[in-house]
Amino acid sequence: MKLFKVLLLVAMFVTIVFFIGINSVRAAEIELSGKELKAKTVTEVATIYKIDSIEFAKEISNAIGVKVNLNDTFQLLADNYGAETSTIKEIAAKLQETSGQTLTAKDAAATTEATVAKTVAPVKQYNFYPIFFGLLFAYIASFLLSRFKVISYTLHKEIWNWLLLGFFLVSAVLGSLLVLRISNGVVVPMPFNMLYWHVEAGLALTAISIFHIIWHWRYFVIVFKKKL
Repeated sequence: MKLFKVLLLVAMFVTIVFFIGINSVRAAEIELSGKELKAKTVTEVATIYKIDSIEFAKEISNAIGVKVNLNDTFQLLADNYGAETSTIKEIAAKLQETSGQTLTAKDAAATTEATVAKTVAPVKQYNFYPIFFGLLFAYIASFLLSRFKVISYTLHKEIWNWLLLGFFLVSAVLGSLLVLRISNGVVVPMPFNMLYWHVEAGLALTAISIFHIIWHWRYFVIVFKKKL
């Protein structure tokens, strides 16, 4: 009887150690460093954690406050939106725990193939044509107003000089913050997509710079002739 109890206790102990070991191995298998995670897409990490890609993307969207695409890399999400790898891992672990599903490698591959083409939301597109033609229309309107003496020509020039300076500052400041984040890991949280507005301000800056060059074309012709 005593021998039976001893054997039963030993069996229980071995079983507990076995399950602890299995869980530790599984945890080790899906443990990703921050650098490794950033190199992967939402779908790839979802496959590693054996969770639903679309649900994973939705939870990340809720956490960082922006729409996430299944093909977005976590480097992109970290650089543009300040997404932290620790937060991503917590979301993945929570979904893994609540799903209660264990997919085989074949099932995981099938899930990836079925969901990689789907997106949670379309990627933001930059507005080159609306910005360029909108500013062109505004410039022509401002120029005509100055010609018809509705506003002074000096005011016309001041408006566009200030706009040129303003868009330059926006583009330069946001670009500097992005460089600090990417190169030095210094994160300055902003309530908007810094990369998106950096590019939009850059497009506006480019358009006004073109107007400015055309405005002063005589000066550039004279300088060019002198160099020749």
